[in-house]
Amino acid sequence: MCVSCASDWACTRHKFLALPAAAPPFLGFDNEGSSDCTILRVETPDRLGLLADILQALADLGLNIAQARIDTDEDLAHDVFHFTDVAGLKILDPAQLRFVRRRLLEAIGPCHD
Repeated sequence: MCVSCASDWACTRHKFLALPAAAPPFLGFDNEGSSDCTILRVETPDRLGLLADILQALADLGLNIAQARIDTDEDLAHDVFHFTDVAGLKILDPAQLRFVRRRLLEAIGPCHD
């Protein structure tokens, strides 16, 4: 496989690989734990490109990541992101948080409602 082809596969096609049966991803939002940022906790089976897909989804939504803690334990990603909207504010509107959740679930991969 050429380097360019491998790079293309790693960046786009990895989402279509079958994941082992596991619990659905957990996405939790917290607006109390930080005075400046909305905190997002993600727990989901790890896979090639997962972090890149999550970061791309957050960037596509125009969110600014102020801090992140990335951890993987036994093929399970435990990631925490502190983020703000374009204006540098927490996202407090439940409808906006539901939209962020939907977009992140799409980014994490198929079959995750």
